Amino acid sequence: IKYYVNKSLIDSNGYTNLRLNAEDENGSNAVTITDSTVKTSVGTEYYVFSLNNVLPQNMGLIYKATLVAERDGITYKSATKNYSVLTYCNNMLPKSSTPAKLKTLMVDLLNYGAAAQDYVNISSDQFVNKDLTNEQKALATQDIPELTDVGKQFDNGTTEINWLGPTLSPQETIAIRMYVSSDVDLTGVTMQAQVDGVSTPAIIDEYKTSSQGKYFQFKGLNPANMGKTVHFTLMRNGEVISKTYRYSINTYLDRTIKSTSASEKLKNIAECIAKYGASAYAYTTN
Repeated sequence: IKYYVNKSLIDSNGYTNLRLNAEDENGSNAVTITDSTVKTSVGTEYYVFSLNNVLPQNMGLIYKATLVAERDGITYKSATKNYSVLTYCNNMLPKSSTPAKLKTLMVDLLNYGAAAQDYVNISSDQFVNKDLTNEQKALATQDIPELTDVGKQFDNGTTEINWLGPTLSPQETIAIRMYVSSDVDLTGVTMQAQVDGVSTPAIIDEYKTSSQGKYFQFKGLNPANMGKTVHFTLMRNGEVISKTYRYSINTYLDRTIKSTSASEKLKNIAECIAKYGASAYAYTTN
């Protein structure tokens, strides 16, 4: 969710330390966003804040956002803006001016959200796609796109740390988790994620721990690039200390959909993510 504020209103009135405070309607998932970008739209410059941590099962949750800034030692707050991903889709889908490809993207997005809700056992009467009309439902991507499995580990002569393997947490975010054993010492270790076609690799220097082990999480792909191949390597002081693992979001989706052991709920969310990625690609590239 993106929030826009007229840049000249902030700058010309002497406000400083502009930030965005946001929380969901339940008073949880609170976040303070301090970094903004500047965007020009129809000749007007805006500060733009992005709320990026909306989980797929929370597309229907209302997020309450407030701008905060200081002037002359006094803290000022804006009125609260209530908004959700579902609000955006409900506003845009009925409009005749909304491009057909964007409507398909939004319907696929809501189907993905509903699949995520089902996956975490949220009641169907709360599904974000429950109010879609038959006409809107028909706009969804009908077929699962062709998915390529690129998963492979390359021996580069370095095996100080061995990968356990990658996975996704589809109920949390479309992001790749790269696991190592929980007993591995990751002091000073970073993960390098090199995306095909991108000149500069992403560097992830924080890891988390789960029951499966320690993992670095890479969130550097937007939905239109789920098919992009990413090469993951562990580094310490500029030195490679692991094999290189090649993977993609589509690899996970392909293996899950074809799996004989995955649950129907997991397969359904994988199919919805694949269709969402296909419509995002179609919308952004044509």
